[in-house]
Amino acid sequence: MALFNAKKKWQEAEAKVRIGAGRSRKKPKQPEQDNLPEREHWEAALRYDWKNLTDAPSNVKADVRCVEIAVNQTWKALEYASDGIRDDPVVVLPVVKSCWWALEFVGESARGDDEVAIAALQQNVHAFEYLSTKLRKDLIVVKEAARCDGAALRYASEELRSHRGLVEEAVRQSGGDALQYAADSLRNDPALVLQALRAPKGSSTALAYSAELAANREFVMQIVQQDGLSLQYVAPSLKADPSVVLAAIQQNGEALQFAPEKFQDSRKVVEAAVQQNPKALRFASDDLRSDEELVKEVAKSDGSVLEFAADTMRGNRRVVTKAVAQTWEALPFEQVEGGLSRELLLGAVKQDWKAIQEILQKDPNVEEDFLLELAEINPEIVRAEQLCDNAAVARVAVSVNGLMMSYLDEDLQADFELASIAVQQNPDAMDEVHPCLRHEKYLLQIRADGLRRRYRMELRRQKAEAARAEQEECESSSAGEEEDLQEGESAASAEQEEAQDSGEATTGVDVVEHAEIHASEGGESSVGTEDDAVDVPHAGEEPGS
Repeated sequence: MALFNAKKKWQEAEAKVRIGAGRSRKKPKQPEQDNLPEREHWEAALRYDWKNLTDAPSNVKADVRCVEIAVNQTWKALEYASDGIRDDPVVVLPVVKSCWWALEFVGESARGDDEVAIAALQQNVHAFEYLSTKLRKDLIVVKEAARCDGAALRYASEELRSHRGLVEEAVRQSGGDALQYAADSLRNDPALVLQALRAPKGSSTALAYSAELAANREFVMQIVQQDGLSLQYVAPSLKADPSVVLAAIQQNGEALQFAPEKFQDSRKVVEAAVQQNPKALRFASDDLRSDEELVKEVAKSDGSVLEFAADTMRGNRRVVTKAVAQTWEALPFEQVEGGLSRELLLGAVKQDWKAIQEILQKDPNVEEDFLLELAEINPEIVRAEQLCDNAAVARVAVSVNGLMMSYLDEDLQADFELASIAVQQNPDAMDEVHPCLRHEKYLLQIRADGLRRRYRMELRRQKAEAARAEQEECESSSAGEEEDLQEGESAASAEQEEAQDSGEATTGVDVVEHAEIHASEGGESSVGTEDDAVDVPHAGEEPGS
């Protein structure tokens, strides 16, 4: 306990130690080393356990270095620091940055510091509850909070709630959840409501706090075409407008829940709603949920809507057949007397093994032959609690997929015959059999043979792929050579034609040049005027003959 014997000396030196007064904003003032006897012992004690600060003398609680050692372990240590330290923004700022809950122990002076406030508000805007109320009038502080969560606008002063820039920042973050705290003039601003509609959160309540705009037909049409659920906040007079309701449910079928009853009983409106979202059927009238043709048509696209159909439809074989064929998830809601056909149930289990749970729940005495057929179609049915201990079903399942051993009852996992079948089907099933069988020589041999077969098959596959790639490369190369040959022939032909044209042109030029040279030497030129023809002597003829 020698470590804590410094307590008496600290108490004797308490009168000489004064910390907290005149502490610098940039750097906390430290006491003189000579006035802090046994400092190293207390620092060591606090490093060992911050709770030693609770019973420390006031000198220690007022020492910045000692307090920092404690609060670096937990913000809760700030509770036991001196008032001077808890009022020093420079000391408490790092603590608040680590956890805004530390505001509970921050002094009144530091609670009014903008840096401390922003550090806390960036974590949670509800930190305003602990901060000085004067900060609610500070545009910079409130705006920083609104950038993190638009709901910070609820703590802003009345004057700031009319500040358009601040409200825009808040609405951009939280949509209608922020707009509700804005001044009346801004809540009915079309641009802000549209901005709220595009916000990442709170968009569904964009129109909720704008009574004036909620009664504006043109604006409402613009809103519900982007968010059908906004129909909830539309003025009653416009909710009775068929065009408004249709526009809303075409954007989101579930907007039908906010439409008046006359529209929920309208076949045209309900059909438009379920076309956009089949589950909107739950908001249709009882009469339409009992309409066989309507329910059957909806079940074709989403069989799970059987949950929202009337009881008479759940027992209708034609409707249920369409629903279960579309998804096995309709099984929990069917109430067909006499059960469903074998083919329909086979199809449901093929979709998902969970279908067997619904089948067995309604009829625990399913014939074993049928279960074996189901296991062959989907071996995962052994995952059902009712079948994990059925040896016959397990035998079929592991013969199709050896890894199904992992879902069997422990006794079946220890069955040597089942383990042999599983490992034969998939060597990896050896990891799923009971530990008591994992060293059986016969099973190890089967596994080794299986791994060799797998290796040979993989090798053959890779060779086949390499051969196919080589063949494709050869074909591509041959095609390229043929194309190059064709291009070469085309180029040669073009060059030949060009040479012919060039030769003809050259002959004419040579004749003219010869005539010009002859004329310059004093001979008679055969090149006349523009109207004369060029007289070229033929071979064997004398010039002028």
